Amino acid sequence: HNALEATVAAVASSVKRQPRRFSDLYLETLQRLGEGHDELRGMLVKHLGNIGHNPEALPLIVPQLYTALMDRSQRVRAEAATAYGTLCNKAADDLPTLMHESFLVLLLDPYVVVHKAAVEALREARLPDQFNRSVINSLWLLILTYANSHSDDRFLGHCIEEFL
Repeated sequence: HNALEATVAAVASSVKRQPRRFSDLYLETLQRLGEGHDELRGMLVKHLGNIGHNPEALPLIVPQLYTALMDRSQRVRAEAATAYGTLCNKAADDLPTLMHESFLVLLLDPYVVVHKAAVEALREARLPDQFNRSVINSLWLLILTYANSHSDDRFLGHCIEEFL
């Protein structure tokens, strides 16, 4: 696992530095992997956020990140939330509205790993102001859910921090 993660990170770094040269291969690999390869797809998706910090690469990765935000796999959606947070740290205003709206859906995802990744992404992300109300409403629902369930007080604290 660690060797694969290191390899994907190295390849993603090359794509970020030279997107015209390497992005086709990276994105084609991501597209062609089947649903049975969620771990590798998740690793590839996670690095899309860093790749997108290069303005030349951003338009190339947006369709793949959007697709990953809507993926069937909870692991891929969680990694897409992470990539989105990384990308929004520097390029939130350069992303289409639909991408932000797709991310907001992850805050209400029924899978814990996904909505936890989305809340964690909010710690890093700077969304456009027009989405503040939606973020606050989603966080409020998570706060109510976790406060009533007493299942994860640490995560409840993270939700409260982001809400405030």
